[in-house]
Amino acid sequence: MEKIKTTPKNPANINRRAFIGFTIFDAIHIICAVILMIHAYSSNPINSLLAAESGVEIVFSLLLVVFIACLAEHNEHHEYFHAMYTFAWLVAIASLLIPSTFSIPEIVAFDWTNHDESVLVTIAILVILLYLVIFVLLALTTFTSRKARRWNRLIHISLILILVTAVFKITFEIIFPIDNFETIVTIIKDLAPVAPVVISFSLWNKRDFQE
Repeated sequence: MEKIKTTPKNPANINRRAFIGFTIFDAIHIICAVILMIHAYSSNPINSLLAAESGVEIVFSLLLVVFIACLAEHNEHHEYFHAMYTFAWLVAIASLLIPSTFSIPEIVAFDWTNHDESVLVTIAILVILLYLVIFVLLALTTFTSRKARRWNRLIHISLILILVTAVFKITFEIIFPIDNFETIVTIIKDLAPVAPVVISFSLWNKRDFQE
């Protein structure tokens, strides 16, 4: 009796497709952060806050590059995929959360009688709170990496919130532009998380991604 040949699954393909979004995220983040850092140091006086934000983003992006290149993308043990994918998102969100918290002293000292800038501060607070919620959700998601249904639900919510936060940040930059050059580069940087989110949604009907 002739044996039926079955095509073996190749979860590594899912791994590569899932993590390529982070590669795009890193490339955009690093390039834009370097440009903004140079812009910050060339300003007179030096924009120390922008330089610090860019430095943090570069360090976390490089950390994510190393993690994906050495461990995640070519991992042959697909049972660890959910844990690695969640950790990659944690690093990515940390690179966005920490720079956003640099505005907290300004928020605390803000005079709420200044109605012209109250919208700006409100959006800044919303962005920080959303990043905190996403970070906590992803931290909880790491504990559910072995429970496919719960992992899918939590990561799905996190990705939707990431898109919402990107919209808030871009709105912030458009309503309150600093200067044309910095605004354009910052908007491009704010769009960086959209790439891994879109790729994640495109993989959602793949069984190897879900399980």
